[in-house]
Amino acid sequence: MERVFFGRDALDSDTNRRLMPGAPQDGFVVQSQARPGLVRLFFVGHKPLPGKAGYVADEAILESSEVEMSDWLRQEANKHLSMEANAVVITGIGPKYPQSVTAAQALRNELLEAVRNPAFLPDRDAINSLKHRE
Repeated sequence: MERVFFGRDALDSDTNRRLMPGAPQDGFVVQSQARPGLVRLFFVGHKPLPGKAGYVADEAILESSEVEMSDWLRQEANKHLSMEANAVVITGIGPKYPQSVTAAQALRNELLEAVRNPAFLPDRDAINSLKHRE
Protein backbone atom coordinates (compact mmCIF):
# COMPACT_ATOMS: atom_id res chain seq x y z
CA MET A 1 0.00 0.00 0.00
CA GLU A 2 1.59 3.27 -1.07
CA ARG A 3 -0.46 5.84 0.85
CA VAL A 4 -3.35 5.92 3.28
CA PHE A 5 -5.24 9.11 4.10
CA PHE A 6 -7.08 9.73 7.36
CA GLY A 7 -8.81 12.98 7.98
CA ARG A 8 -11.87 14.96 8.71
CA ASP A 9 -13.25 17.78 6.70
CA ALA A 10 -14.97 20.80 8.16
CA LEU A 11 -15.49 24.46 7.51
CA ASP A 12 -13.14 26.81 9.31
CA SER A 13 -16.04 27.84 11.52
CA ASP A 14 -16.98 24.25 12.47
CA THR A 15 -14.99 23.46 15.61
CA ASN A 16 -16.80 20.14 16.17
CA ARG A 17 -15.44 18.35 13.09
CA ARG A 18 -11.94 19.78 12.79
CA LEU A 19 -8.78 18.01 13.90
CA MET A 20 -7.24 20.48 16.31
CA PRO A 21 -3.48 20.72 16.97
CA GLY A 22 -2.51 18.85 20.11
CA ALA A 23 -5.98 17.32 20.56
CA PRO A 24 -6.29 13.51 20.50
CA GLN A 25 -8.67 11.98 18.00
CA ASP A 26 -10.08 8.49 17.98
CA GLY A 27 -12.51 6.74 15.72
CA PHE A 28 -10.25 4.94 13.29
CA VAL A 29 -8.25 1.73 13.41
CA VAL A 30 -5.56 0.37 11.12
CA GLN A 31 -5.68 -3.40 10.69
CA SER A 32 -3.16 -5.17 8.53
CA GLN A 33 -1.61 -8.60 8.12
CA ALA A 34 1.69 -6.87 7.28
CA ARG A 35 4.58 -6.93 9.72
CA PRO A 36 5.20 -3.57 11.42
CA GLY A 37 8.03 -1.27 10.48
CA LEU A 38 9.14 2.34 10.48
CA VAL A 39 6.93 4.47 8.25
CA ARG A 40 6.81 8.19 7.52
CA LEU A 41 3.66 9.89 8.74
CA PHE A 42 2.69 13.16 7.05
CA PHE A 43 0.48 15.70 8.75
CA VAL A 44 -0.93 18.30 6.36
CA GLY A 45 -3.68 20.86 6.33
CA HIS A 46 -6.97 20.07 4.67
CA LYS A 47 -7.20 19.96 0.90
CA PRO A 48 -9.75 17.90 -1.03
CA LEU A 49 -8.28 14.60 -2.17
CA PRO A 50 -7.93 13.76 -5.88
CA GLY A 51 -11.31 12.76 -7.31
CA LYS A 52 -13.27 14.62 -4.62
CA ALA A 53 -15.34 17.77 -5.13
CA GLY A 54 -13.26 20.93 -4.97
CA TYR A 55 -9.93 19.26 -5.74
CA VAL A 56 -7.61 21.26 -7.97
CA ALA A 57 -4.05 20.03 -8.47
CA ASP A 58 -1.46 22.67 -7.64
CA GLU A 59 0.34 21.63 -10.80
CA ALA A 60 -2.78 22.45 -12.84
CA ILE A 61 -2.77 25.97 -11.44
CA LEU A 62 0.84 26.39 -12.54
CA GLU A 63 -0.04 25.11 -16.01
CA SER A 64 -2.69 27.81 -16.42
CA SER A 65 -2.32 30.11 -19.41
CA GLU A 66 -2.55 32.99 -16.94
CA VAL A 67 0.79 32.02 -15.40
CA GLU A 68 3.95 32.59 -17.42
CA MET A 69 7.22 31.10 -16.20
CA SER A 70 10.20 29.14 -17.42
CA ASP A 71 10.13 25.34 -17.36
CA TRP A 72 12.88 25.38 -14.70
CA LEU A 73 10.86 27.68 -12.43
CA ARG A 74 7.74 25.55 -12.96
CA GLN A 75 9.68 22.41 -11.92
CA GLU A 76 11.05 24.16 -8.84
CA ALA A 77 7.58 25.42 -7.86
CA ASN A 78 6.12 21.91 -8.26
CA LYS A 79 8.81 20.50 -5.91
CA HIS A 80 7.69 22.93 -3.23
CA LEU A 81 3.99 22.19 -3.77
CA SER A 82 4.36 18.48 -3.05
CA MET A 83 2.87 16.88 0.04
CA GLU A 84 6.38 16.01 1.23
CA ALA A 85 7.39 19.70 1.18
CA ASN A 86 4.20 20.94 2.90
CA ALA A 87 3.80 18.57 5.81
CA VAL A 88 5.07 17.86 9.26
CA VAL A 89 6.74 14.47 8.91
CA ILE A 90 7.46 12.10 11.77
CA THR A 91 8.62 8.51 11.90
CA GLY A 92 6.14 6.07 13.39
CA ILE A 93 5.34 2.39 13.35
CA GLY A 94 2.84 1.04 10.85
CA PRO A 95 2.14 -1.88 8.53
CA LYS A 96 5.06 -2.35 6.17
CA TYR A 97 6.24 -5.88 5.34
CA PRO A 98 4.13 -8.62 3.76
CA GLN A 99 4.07 -11.97 5.54
CA SER A 100 6.38 -13.34 2.84
CA VAL A 101 9.25 -11.33 4.36
CA THR A 102 10.73 -13.22 7.29
CA ALA A 103 10.71 -11.59 10.72
CA ALA A 104 14.53 -11.68 10.78
CA GLN A 105 14.81 -9.91 7.42
CA ALA A 106 12.18 -7.32 8.37
CA LEU A 107 14.00 -6.60 11.63
CA ARG A 108 17.36 -6.29 9.88
CA ASN A 109 15.87 -3.89 7.32
CA GLU A 110 14.37 -1.79 10.11
CA LEU A 111 17.67 -1.59 11.98
CA LEU A 112 19.42 -0.48 8.78
CA GLU A 113 16.75 2.15 8.18
CA ALA A 114 16.89 3.40 11.77
CA VAL A 115 20.68 3.90 11.53
CA ARG A 116 20.13 6.23 8.55
CA ASN A 117 17.28 8.15 10.19
CA PRO A 118 18.44 11.37 11.93
CA ALA A 119 15.70 10.92 14.56
CA PHE A 120 17.61 7.89 15.86
CA LEU A 121 21.03 9.57 16.00
CA PRO A 122 21.26 9.40 19.83
CA ASP A 123 20.69 5.62 19.61
CA ARG A 124 22.93 4.92 16.61
CA ASP A 125 25.63 2.99 18.54
CA ALA A 126 23.05 0.76 20.25
CA ILE A 127 21.28 0.12 16.93
CA ASN A 128 24.56 -0.75 15.21
CA SER A 129 25.40 -3.24 17.97
CA LEU A 130 22.03 -4.97 17.43
CA LYS A 131 22.47 -4.96 13.67
CA HIS A 132 25.67 -6.98 13.84
CA ARG A 133 24.36 -9.74 16.12
CA GLU A 134 23.58 -13.11 14.62
